[in-house]
Amino acid sequence: MIFRPLAWRTWLLDLALLGVAVAAIIIAATWLARPTLTIQAADADARRYLGAFWAKEQNATDTYRWAQPDAQLRLFGFEQRGPLLVRVRLSASRPANQPLVQLTLTNIEPALRFTLGREWREYTLLLPAPPHDAEGRLLALHSLVDPPYAESRPLGFALSSISVVAHPLTPADRLPDGGRLAFLVLLAATIYGALRRRLARGPAFALVLAGALALGAWMLVAPIAAGYWLPNLWLALALAWLALLAPLLLRAVHPRLPAGPAVGAGLLALGLAQALLPLQQGWLGVLGWPLLLLGGMLLAAALPSVPPAAAQPVARRTVLAALALITLVALGLRLLGLDALPLGMWRDEARHGLLALRILHDPAYRPVYVPGMADLPAGLFYLVAPAIGLFGPEPWAVRLMPALCGALTPLALYWAARPLFGARAALLSAALLALSVWHITLSRFAFPTVIGPLLTLVALGCLWRLCRAERVGARLLAALGMGLAVGITVYAYHTSRLTPLVLALLTCLWLGRDWRAWRRVLPFLALAAVLALALAAPLIRYAWDNQAGFSKRIGQTSIFNPDSLEIRAPLARIEQNLGLHLGMWNVRGDYIGRHNLPNAPMLDPLTGVLFAVGVALVLAGWRDRRARLLGAWVLLALAAGLFSIEAPHAMRTVESLAPSIVLAGLGSDAVLGWAATGGRRTWVRAGVAVVLLAVLLLNGLRYFVAWPARNQVYEQFYVADTHIGLLAQRLARDPLLAAGGYRLFIPSGPGDASVLNYLSFGLAVEHYDGQSLTVPPGDRAILIAYGELPPGDVERAAGALGPAAQQLGQGPRSPLTGQPEYVVFGVGDVARAAVQRALDPAR
Repeated sequence: MIFRPLAWRTWLLDLALLGVAVAAIIIAATWLARPTLTIQAADADARRYLGAFWAKEQNATDTYRWAQPDAQLRLFGFEQRGPLLVRVRLSASRPANQPLVQLTLTNIEPALRFTLGREWREYTLLLPAPPHDAEGRLLALHSLVDPPYAESRPLGFALSSISVVAHPLTPADRLPDGGRLAFLVLLAATIYGALRRRLARGPAFALVLAGALALGAWMLVAPIAAGYWLPNLWLALALAWLALLAPLLLRAVHPRLPAGPAVGAGLLALGLAQALLPLQQGWLGVLGWPLLLLGGMLLAAALPSVPPAAAQPVARRTVLAALALITLVALGLRLLGLDALPLGMWRDEARHGLLALRILHDPAYRPVYVPGMADLPAGLFYLVAPAIGLFGPEPWAVRLMPALCGALTPLALYWAARPLFGARAALLSAALLALSVWHITLSRFAFPTVIGPLLTLVALGCLWRLCRAERVGARLLAALGMGLAVGITVYAYHTSRLTPLVLALLTCLWLGRDWRAWRRVLPFLALAAVLALALAAPLIRYAWDNQAGFSKRIGQTSIFNPDSLEIRAPLARIEQNLGLHLGMWNVRGDYIGRHNLPNAPMLDPLTGVLFAVGVALVLAGWRDRRARLLGAWVLLALAAGLFSIEAPHAMRTVESLAPSIVLAGLGSDAVLGWAATGGRRTWVRAGVAVVLLAVLLLNGLRYFVAWPARNQVYEQFYVADTHIGLLAQRLARDPLLAAGGYRLFIPSGPGDASVLNYLSFGLAVEHYDGQSLTVPPGDRAILIAYGELPPGDVERAAGALGPAAQQLGQGPRSPLTGQPEYVVFGVGDVARAAVQRALDPAR
């Protein structure tokens, strides 16, 4: 056991001796190392070190890369404090009548500025070491180019090759950077603390010392590789020490804490943290995170561990009534105003609708995966096709089935959570999911993101019942349900590919070494796997035959793509994403306006507090396999977001939403159980109702009021195209225009036309590209043109119909520019009346 009573002096002595030994090894390795970096512009790994440089180019004599005006050179493994000897081959070709380019190395003291010649030259520089951050030294390169190059790309100078060698001048120059030395010493101490949980003092000390010697040898022989593959991971180090020290602190304070004051103080600390952290101010974060940790520890010490599933029984009638109410609320929040919110369609939604229309109208088109246009499995397109076929190409029609799937997900969450955590915790979890703005937002979007979690929860519920059922028939039904759900879910979103892995891992955690249980359920698990593989076989076959197309989107969004890893150490990039994801629930969420109120936490404040309580309970009760299972579920569900760009991303982490809400449900159940002691059940029930109403209010106001009012949200959708398409639908259905033989023109241009193509599908429309019409307009025509155009373009649109054309109406004004989204031109009183009716359909 780590940190035994009365043994702290021994621990301090061990850590001190270890720190001195490791520091000596690191200092010696750094002292003797001679890091040398040589980069050619043609090198495949040049972007590992060159930041903000364009792709390589070649002329008759040289291969080179153009730098942008602000570029960087990353120096991994240059740990010594001394100067650097740099030899670099550069050019900055300029016309004879223009000033030469001035290159400034801005982040060294003193800054160095010199003029670059028009022809290729080799420059030799002795530079002071630039600052050292967590990933190594970074040299900033600023080019003054006035006037700029006559190119669409911003350009600074051209680089052919560069060589950097450590060049210490004094003994002190050979010493390592202080931050690097401190990190490696603390890393060794952390590993020692972890090993001491399993090993005796001597073997643990020897293993850590051997590891330090191996690291020192690596830093001596290959310093650049050592710096690249092992950067300073301060966040990971802090989390590791928290994991080591938290159990000790909990054991120390648990016997001394009176439950009532501790719970009150813990909830107060969590509430303050939840109020401070979303403000995203530096000093408030410094205060908010300790409050969050303190509150979690107090509650973990004072509240009971995760209760057994049968600890808090709920009457069957109460369960059915609660589930019915939760489902009605979920339906209302996901269907209310679906025709108007989101404000407009996003191009991907329209493309999904177009693919569904193709499935409806082309019997030969039956895809299992659609590369290029969608880069998605085809499950969504088959799902939304019936609604579009019944109601036509409306925005709400393509969103209807995802919204219904989202409304059913709270029921599936109850189904999955009930066997593990009991009816009360499951009902609270289902209620919080129904009210979750994260889930509401994604449910009202024509994407398959909410379909995967629904089926994953169905499969998990079947898995628990399969493992517990005594009757063969019940196990058979559970196996069939699980196989069916898993086989279908892989046709949803990319993240649903994790579902088989989640189920496999959770099965292993649940059954553990209970070989009797394994023998009892293994035939049924095999049946479920065979059924899932049979259903997924078409997609598996497609993936095998089209590996590049199938993995293209994942490759584009991976943090391991060249753009994401430019001048970044891979582990540091992962740690950065880890930090962003640790804060997504309570601090800062998705910044993309389509998915979230930009930068707002993914959970509302009350759910965020309950989530923190649940996390504390699970960590404190880690020996309970249900706690380990829930923790593993969250971590595995986060994997897609952890290894992708644009973190935290609401869609790529959607599989983590259900276990996150279960954590909040456990937190609320624990607080409810504590509050209900002492005969206060009536007040507690009233308190639960008040809290849930407050959660409804917070999430409802955020989605229906605050979210659409943000300009960052408006600009994420094709609002003008959506309104033009809906107007075109109303005009095309006008009987007087049809009887009069009017031609209707809508915009087309160089941008993406998916929204207009979807909304105008099946309509007799022509197009205007900003310059001319696709057919002569005649004397009976109506033209809808974009209103957010320069005055000359608007006048050109008016003139396209001839001299008799007049402006007949205009759309709502854009909050971004103040101009109308569109302007309608036409000829004659019939056209004017029709346009007025279409602009005000309620009249």
